[in-house]
Amino acid sequence: MLLFMKQISVRFAWVDWAKMLLIYFMVVGHFHPPLIQSQFFYVFHMPAFFIISGYLYRPHDWKRTIVSLMTPVVVFSLFNLCFQILISFLKEGCYDSTDLFRRIMVPYIGGVADPDVDYIILFMGAWFPIVLMLIRLVVGDIKAFSFVGRYKVAVFLVVMAFMVTLPLWADMNNDICQMKPFLMFPSLPFFLLGMMLHDVDTQMLHKWLKRLVPLFFIVYLFMAIWNGRVEILNLHFGHNYLFFFIFGVSGSAVLFWLCSNFKDHSFVRNISIGTMLILGLHMDFYEMLFPVLNRLGIYSVMSEWAVVWLASLLTLALCYWPIRLCMRYAPILLGKITIKRD
Repeated sequence: MLLFMKQISVRFAWVDWAKMLLIYFMVVGHFHPPLIQSQFFYVFHMPAFFIISGYLYRPHDWKRTIVSLMTPVVVFSLFNLCFQILISFLKEGCYDSTDLFRRIMVPYIGGVADPDVDYIILFMGAWFPIVLMLIRLVVGDIKAFSFVGRYKVAVFLVVMAFMVTLPLWADMNNDICQMKPFLMFPSLPFFLLGMMLHDVDTQMLHKWLKRLVPLFFIVYLFMAIWNGRVEILNLHFGHNYLFFFIFGVSGSAVLFWLCSNFKDHSFVRNISIGTMLILGLHMDFYEMLFPVLNRLGIYSVMSEWAVVWLASLLTLALCYWPIRLCMRYAPILLGKITIKRD
C-alpha cells in the first residue's frame, strides 16, 4: 500500500486522485442527479477540497494569490458570457440584457437574492476560488494576518465555536451571512485542519487513518442519511455545523485513504492540475452534451441518473486536452503562475 502522504516526484499521488474524484462529484452535482445520490458526496466533497488546500498551503505574495485565483474566474466568466449570448441567439434569436450588470454580479458577491430577478451565473462554483483566495490571504499571504496561521489551533477553535453557536443568535438568511465572503467562516476550519495535518508525522498519520477508516466510513454513511442535504454555499449544515464538520472530515478521511492506494497516473495528474478549468467550463459542456446524448438515444438505454454520471465523465475527458494546452501556454488559467514539469 502506498503511504498516505507519499510524494511521487514533485506531486502527491493521493492528492491528484482525490482532486479528480472531487471535481467529478462536483460536476455530477451541478448536472442535477437525484437528491439521494448528491447527499452522499455533498457531505464531504467541498470540505475535502479545503482540507487538501490547507494541507498543500505555502505562503505566497498576496498579489500572486489574487492574480492566480481571480484570473481564471474573470477569463472563464467572459468566455461563458459570450457562450451564453451565442446559445441564446441560436435558440431564441435574442439575448435579454435587462439590468445585465446586477444580474451578473450578484452571484459573485452574494446577498439576499431577489426571487423576481433572473440572475446570470457565468461561473458555476465561483464562490470556491473566491473564498479560497480570502482564506489564503488571511492565514499568511498578507503579513498583517499571519497570526491566523501561526495560531491555527486557537483560531480553529474560535471559528468552530462561532459556527456552532451562530444559528442560536443570528438569522442565517440576512444580507451579511448571504454574502460570499462570509463563506470563509464555515470553510476555514477545514482549511486549518489541513494545515494541522501537514504538521503531523506522515507515518503516524497513515497508521491511524488505516485503523480508523472503518469508523470514519460508518460515521460518514450515518451522516449522509441522518443529517440530510448539506451545502456550504447555501449555509445548509443539517442539524448543526458541528455534525457537518465531523461527518465532512469522516467522508474526506475515507476518500483520502482510498486514494492513498492508487498509483500515480498522467491522466489523473493532469485532471487534478486542471480542476480550475473544469470548474469554469463544465456548464458549457452541460449545454452541449445532454442534447447530443439525447439525439444519440442514450436516454432510451440508460436511466436519467446514469446519463448524468456519464455526461460528467465525458466532461472530464473532454477537458483533458484544453488542460494540456493551458499547462503549456497559459497556466494562469489553471490558477498557476507556473507548473512544475515531472
